Amino acid sequence: MNIKNRNVYLDFFRGCATISVMLIHTAFHSGASYVPYWFANITLLFDVPVFFFLAGWALQINIKRGKNDGWGGIKSSFGLWCKWAFFVALIELAAKGLPFINGFSSLQEAIQALCFFNFTINELPSVAASIWFVPVYVVVSFWGATLVYIWRDSFYMDCDRGGKKTACTCVIIMCVAGILYSSFGGVFFNMSGYFWFYMFFYLLGYSLSEYRIKKWKYAIFLIGIVVVLWFASAKLCGLAPIDLQGAKFPPRVMYLMASLISIILIMSLKGRIDQVATNKYICRIGKNAIWFYYTQGIGASILYFIRDYIPEIYWFVKWLILGVVNIVITILLAELILALYKLSGKLWLTVKQKVLKDIVLFEQI
Repeated sequence: MNIKNRNVYLDFFRGCATISVMLIHTAFHSGASYVPYWFANITLLFDVPVFFFLAGWALQINIKRGKNDGWGGIKSSFGLWCKWAFFVALIELAAKGLPFINGFSSLQEAIQALCFFNFTINELPSVAASIWFVPVYVVVSFWGATLVYIWRDSFYMDCDRGGKKTACTCVIIMCVAGILYSSFGGVFFNMSGYFWFYMFFYLLGYSLSEYRIKKWKYAIFLIGIVVVLWFASAKLCGLAPIDLQGAKFPPRVMYLMASLISIILIMSLKGRIDQVATNKYICRIGKNAIWFYYTQGIGASILYFIRDYIPEIYWFVKWLILGVVNIVITILLAELILALYKLSGKLWLTVKQKVLKDIVLFEQI
């Protein structure tokens, strides 16, 4: 599979993961009053670990294109923050003109929101509940890209391809150790369990980006092993096997095993669904996943005001209807904010070229 096709699969799977998050939050947030807990937990089988796996995969693609210059992690992290800051600013502006949304009550609250620390707009509870993912993603993608740069390109890691793979494998093993240690309440090398857990998926995606599972019978066999380990680790941690939400915050071995099912599925489908993977709508969501992730928090929050107007019907049908509503709201808002973001970028470029081009603050001596 060439790099171009892999990009299509990357966007497709990222788009699927984004849509899955919309459905997950439909079940867990506004759906908590009518969706059975067991079903809500089943939706977590295709969850945020997929984003980290795909981020590692994308890093490998960038390396093949010669884009890993050591600044990739910094640029990616700063780009995510700029988009978040733009999103928060738009919400605050909307709050000034909409009577049913209260903005930040103080400058301190606004600064905390910009730093992913605390989002205090009560009318948007799903934004506050889902934004935890972004700072974790920023930290993991930064350190993941930095580690890969060190063992691939740094002068003191001048070794062959096998040696670099060994270095990556060692870090993955360290991540597993960190997950195991933190699953029982410990702190491994002064880093949280969230870091080790999601770094594991990031480096796993980087390591497996050039591979796929050869036959479906192997995939089924691997899923069987993972399910056995899922239930065994649940018993070891004293959790109900179906309580994936309880094993997700903080992440434990049980959630790791359950999340590997989605990775096995991706590794099996890679290169086998060309016609489906080229779906332009899902791929567009995947290419702009961060905007859809931000706005799904608004869509999921609006469902709190809609759910009571849905007549008493079977819970699955109600969840499906509200899930579709959430997806539609999210897509409309994401496309609107994406267009505004691009427009603001063009305006800034114009100002920079026509107004600021002659302003020189520093000169070389």
